[in-house]
Parts: sequence; C-alpha cells; structure tokens
Amino acid sequence: MHAEAAEACEAVERFLAANRDAITRIGASLRESPPTVAITCARGSSDHAATYGKYLIETLTGVVTSSAAPSVSTMYAAAPRSKSEPSRRLCIAISQSGKSPDLLSAVSAQREAGARVIALVNEEGSPLEDLADDLLLLKAGPEKSVAATKSYIVSLAGLAALVAAWADDAALQTAVESLPGQLRKAFTLDWSPAMQPLLDASNLFVIGRGYSLGIAQEAALKLKETCGLHAECFSAAEVKHGHRRRVFPGVGLCRERRGGSRRARDRCPVRRARSPRFNRRSDTGSRATSRARGACGNRTHPDDPELLSLRSAALCRARFRPGPPALPEQGDPDEMKASFSNGHIAIGYDATKAASFTLSQGKVTAIDTDDRSTGSFDLEGGWLLPGFIDTQVNGGGGVLFNDEVSVEAIAAIGAAHARFGTTAFLPTLISDSPEKIAAALDAGDAAIRAGVPGVIGVHIEGPFINEVKRGIHEADRIRTIDPTMIELLSRPREGKVVLTVAPEMVSPADIAALVGAGVIVCAGHSNASYDEALVALDAGLSGFTHLFNAMSPLTHRAPGLVGAALDAQDAYCGLIVDNAHLHRATVRIAIRAKGADRIMLVTDAMPGVGAAEPDFMLQGKHIKVQDGVCTYMDGTLAGSNLDMATAFRNTVAITGLTPVETTQMSSMSAAAFLGLSESHGRIAPGQQADWVWLDADLQPRGTWIGGVRQGDATPSIAAAAE
Repeated sequence: MHAEAAEACEAVERFLAANRDAITRIGASLRESPPTVAITCARGSSDHAATYGKYLIETLTGVVTSSAAPSVSTMYAAAPRSKSEPSRRLCIAISQSGKSPDLLSAVSAQREAGARVIALVNEEGSPLEDLADDLLLLKAGPEKSVAATKSYIVSLAGLAALVAAWADDAALQTAVESLPGQLRKAFTLDWSPAMQPLLDASNLFVIGRGYSLGIAQEAALKLKETCGLHAECFSAAEVKHGHRRRVFPGVGLCRERRGGSRRARDRCPVRRARSPRFNRRSDTGSRATSRARGACGNRTHPDDPELLSLRSAALCRARFRPGPPALPEQGDPDEMKASFSNGHIAIGYDATKAASFTLSQGKVTAIDTDDRSTGSFDLEGGWLLPGFIDTQVNGGGGVLFNDEVSVEAIAAIGAAHARFGTTAFLPTLISDSPEKIAAALDAGDAAIRAGVPGVIGVHIEGPFINEVKRGIHEADRIRTIDPTMIELLSRPREGKVVLTVAPEMVSPADIAALVGAGVIVCAGHSNASYDEALVALDAGLSGFTHLFNAMSPLTHRAPGLVGAALDAQDAYCGLIVDNAHLHRATVRIAIRAKGADRIMLVTDAMPGVGAAEPDFMLQGKHIKVQDGVCTYMDGTLAGSNLDMATAFRNTVAITGLTPVETTQMSSMSAAAFLGLSESHGRIAPGQQADWVWLDADLQPRGTWIGGVRQGDATPSIAAAAE
C-alpha cells in the first residue's frame, strides 16, 4: 500500500495528461447545456470520492447533486422517472474496475432515463465504458493492495478537474495542475508524529464536513482495512448529536481539514465561530458559548481540543483525548503530591472545588478531583488555572531583550512575568541587525539548555516588514530577507522560532522554506492586500501578530490583512487586550469571528512590566508610560505595559466569559499555535505542572512552573504533600 500510495503523484500526472482535452470539452458542453440535476453512481472508496464531487458541484455550479442507491435498481427493479428532458440530467459514474453489477445496473437505469453519463474508471475496456457518453480513464494503474489509495486520489483529482472546467474556475484549475507536485512534496514529509497517538487507540471517530467529508469517510475506511481499528466517520455538524456520548478513554477524535478552491470557500455562506456569543448591547454579554462552524471551514467543537488536523498538505499533528494516565513507578524519587481546595480548579473545560495532583519530573501524572486531603493548599475562593502562555514578550523587570540578548536577560524577563501568571513565553526581538537576530536565537537556545523557567523559544518580530506599517520599529533596521537569513532562521533550535513578516515583502517560496524548516511564520507590520495574505497563508503562514495593529485594515471593498486574518479559519491571531491597542467592541468582534480557539492573548510587553520605573529607552527613543500605555513623544504606541493577568482579567470583563472559558485564549490556543498541546496549555495528565493562582478578583497570587512555585527556593507544593 505504501508503494502504491507513492505512485499517486505520477498517477495524477498521467490522468491530467491523458484527459486534459476531454475535460476542457466536457466542461464547455456542460456550461453550454447545464443539467438541472446531477446523480453520482459509485460504491466504497469511489462513493467517498463522489461525496467530495457532490460538494464541488453544488458549491461551484449550484446544481443539486445526489448519490444514487444501486440497490434501488438491483433489489427493487425501480427505475428513475421521466425521460422528458434527456439533456438536463447528468450521471457521473466512478469506479475502479467498472465491472460491479449493481453499479452497472444503476448507471444503465440513469442512461435509460435520458441522463448524460460521464464515467471515471480505472480499468480500460470495462463494461462501464459502453454505458458512458464521456469517458475519463483514471490511469492509476493496477491496484494490488486492498486499500485502493492511488485510484481514490486520482478520482478526487478527476472530479476537481472536471468541475473546475465546468465552472470555469481558474483558481481551482491552477490548483489541480499543481497537485502532482504537492502530492510529491507531501509524500516525502515525516508523518510519524501523526502515528504516535494512534498506537494505543482502539476506536476512532473521523470527523469532516463539506469538502472534507468524503476524505474523512475514506480515512475511516483505511483505518479499518489496514489497521484493524474500529473507525467511524461522522459529519462535524452531526457528531454532537449522540455520537460524542460514546467518547471515552481509548476513543480518538480525528478531523479532516476542509479543502476546495478559494472561490468556492469565498462563495459559501460562512457563519463564523460564535464562541463566545455576546450581547451587542452590553460589555458583559452572555456567558453561553457556541462553537458551531459553517460549511466552509468548520472546526470541531473546542470541547474536544485534541484533534488530527492537516495544514496545507504539509503539516500534520495528531492529538487525542488521553486515557487514564499511568502512575509513576513505585519508588520514583521525583514523585510528589499536591492538593488544592477551597477554590475553582480548571480541569479541562470544567472546574472542580478541590483536586489532588501526582507529579513526576515537573509533569502531572494523575489527578484526583475527589480528594479532600488535610493540609491541602487553600485557594481562598480563587482560581487555579493553566499557566499563561505569552508568545510576544519584548521585555520585563526593567530589561529589554533588544538591549541585552543573553540568558540572564531572558531569565529576568521570565521572572518578571511569572509574577503575573506567565509560565511559558517567547522573548521577542523587534527589528534589528542580522547579528542581533543571531545572538537572540542563540540566547534562547542557551536559556532553554540552562533550564531558565518558562522560556520555550524566541520570537523575531521583523525586520522583514513594511516601512509603511513599521510603528515604533526603526526604519534603518528594516531589510529584505535573503538566503543567509533564511539559513540562520532555519537552523535546528532548542525551542520554537516564531517569525513575524510582512507577507508582501517576503516571497511565498521563502515562507514555505521557513515553514518547512519548522519556523512558525506570522504576518504583521504589513500593508498587504487580502490576496497577498492568502498567497502567504497557502505558503504556510499560520498566525497574525497583534491583530488590527500595524496592518492594513478591513474595509468593505478591500479586506486587507485584517480581513484575511478574520477569514482564515485555521490561522491564529494575537490580541493585546490592554484597553489601549483595541476597543472593547473590537475584542468581542475578533473573538466572535475567529472563535476563542484561534485567539491568543499576548502582552507585547516592554521593560516596565514588573519594574519600579515603567519608562524606558527603545533604540534611542525615550518611551513614556502613562496610565499603562507606552508611547513615543509623537504618539506612536511602543508595545505595552501589559501583563497576562491583566489581559486575562480585561478579557473576562469585556466578553463575559468565565475564567475557565478564557483559558482557551490565555493558554490553550497559544499551545496549539506553537505545537505544544501535548505538554502545555491545560491542567491534565501528561501536561507540565504550570499553574497560576488568581484570587476571586482575578488578581495573581502565585505561579508554578513545573510544580515549582516561582520566587520560592523549594517547590510550593512541599507543604501540601503527604
């Protein structure tokens, strides 16, 4: 099967070369004489491909499409009615062999009813050919494995090519022509990380919707046929209706990403995420959360955050709802116990009043929510939440990363922000020289190796940005990216590397090269058009730095970078919720448009956070901090004086979300964005013991990183152990 899957790219090439003229001719004739209804005839994998075809036809041409049930003609000898308009009925038959009796019977019945028959078939000389008015040979070659992979992929490509020609969709036609190269690239990637969560799974739900539903159907079938797993496909729109009740430890949830042409996605009546749902007349809003997704780009319910997602045919992550964790081996010297009570402890999306944790090597190995141990840590009616993750921290504790790119500086910045609940952060370097960028990346590596609490990588914000939107960044530090910088940024690192660029200033090829090397590329300080942003997203860009600020705005005829950010379903957006960078209504609009699972709270913090003197110097400019706002003398905002606890508190007040719900944006979303959901972002077995204690007014009272309370010489949980 592996060998045959490897042939898919060549098979698609053969199909396109052999059928290009025929597809053009068929497409033109369908436009000239459009059918009023389309019927697909197929079985098994071919029927899954037909599901994909149905969505393509209905979204790109508007023609109602239905799947014929072969048993209607074979078991019941029933025939379609009416032959009055033979040119207005279209039958698309898809088959590997072209010999299945029930398929032939169904196609014959449609033909007798006057349908025009288009056949996509792999084996030449099959009986299906005799029934076809138009024949498209798949050219996939012999299928020797049980799981017919290459013919299925070619069927998808054939349907896409056919509908692209029918709808005269230039974007989809271009995408189809580039498909062999994309398949070749995808096959060479290391997909092993996606397999690890499957090793212990015995039951799987595979979830898709719209264009991806047929892919999800085939994925479930492949899991059954090749792995012997119980796997069932469900529509993301229906999975909540009973099916989720069957989710328990050992049941994995997989999501297949939507696909199709951008034209089709743009045309669809997308109803974006409404999580949370707000009362437009009130700043408090409703605390109800709705995470439904529309037909073009849904994501599964955020109550199931562990999902398999496919991104740009290049990235694959698989995470599943964990089963009961294994306890540490008896006698583990690193094992500790910690108990908390008299508060609200966020366990997943729920809260419990008390809990006991078993820890080993800084990670949670077990949780007992019924524990009432004596000597437990008293939360005093407050909240124990997942530690905050901040992907944009320029400074803190009187230290600016641009001024001092060292392990000591990173440690000082981390310590300052830990006071406010930040347990993981990216020290951030704004536009500077290549030498400074290299030093910053090396300092991040050294800090991680030295065990500096909380540091998980480095964020390089600029200098590959647009001078028009540079903000406080120095103009003489802005530069174009070159191979030397790409090589530097692409080197293996101890932690994550996030790079903010202006999409219009960096080529798609360079973005793809960086993403391929593991760099997380974001858009910011950009005057990019909507279309330029989409090109960058297709190349692998996955985030937007401080949404709305320093980027081309959303207008009714030019959506700009803001429009692209809100429209890109899978991309993450950082929000600076300090009541200065964003209006309160803008915060709500952004969360409503993107969904909380694609919003990250960030501080964009400067040295004043946690420092006695908030004012500071930035690249020769005196920055004044007044009422928590950092500005240069010309009024330009210069980062923020925001800490994550304040950002969290502001977000709760603005949206009306509960503290537990808000952890999606303060912790979980950033972890997912960075690819760290397996270890960060939640209070759960297998996660880092990274916690923040907020009092009843959501003021910070304590922070633990790896089970160690920051500011203490010994683990704070020692007193609660026993």
